[in-house]
Amino acid sequence: MVCLAAAFGSLEAALRADSALASTVKGVLQFELGSHVWVIDCSGSGRVAEGKAVKPDCTITMAEKDFLDLFAGTLNGMSAYMAGKMKIKGNMGMAQKLAGLMEAARKRPAGEADKTFPSETMGSTSAAAVNDAAPAGFKSNVVFETMETNLNSQPALAGKVNGSFAFNITGGPAGASATWSVVAKGPSPSVTPKKMEKADCTITISDENLVALASGKINGMSAYMSGKMKVKGNMGLAQKLAALMGPGPRSKMQ
Repeated sequence: MVCLAAAFGSLEAALRADSALASTVKGVLQFELGSHVWVIDCSGSGRVAEGKAVKPDCTITMAEKDFLDLFAGTLNGMSAYMAGKMKIKGNMGMAQKLAGLMEAARKRPAGEADKTFPSETMGSTSAAAVNDAAPAGFKSNVVFETMETNLNSQPALAGKVNGSFAFNITGGPAGASATWSVVAKGPSPSVTPKKMEKADCTITISDENLVALASGKINGMSAYMSGKMKVKGNMGLAQKLAALMGPGPRSKMQ
């Protein structure tokens, strides 16, 4: 199994090899992994160190083994979060970028990870834009993380869906509501925690029911017929949600 030093070595190698990679994260990630603390600072060109950040934008807490499984791709981020194996504090939108960073790191030659990192305290020079911050405490945040990952990793997916969604999420922490916009068409698909004024399809669903829908615990048509999910606009697009929320067992919207 890859050790923590090798995993973070590969992450830094990926940041060095692609100068644009850090700009996709735009902030400081801190990883609390048992007795070890590591920081990936993507507020500039990208650097990695063992130690604590002065003011991390996002803190991810996991067992060391679970983190290594996540890095290796044998543990799914959404599954880890839902099972309580991964806790996220701070900017959820930044945590959503971790999958892309790890994917880039796994592609680096193994020898690039053979280095020793200094132990230091790192400062945060910038925070992500407000629009990039997912609403705190919503379980369904990981569903939108999965949608973004799928759109980024499958270039043809946006063309297959070819539409935009406005999500109104109800029943969050202390009864809070949240809005998300998902653009799954054109050359620049996006998933953003903000309101979309003119969406092709508007979906209203509770935080709990969206997670159940994404995990396949409830059927899309049943959710619609029972009033658990309300759809306004292009119903055909709602039937394509399964593709956005895949892979894995997903409710078939048909």
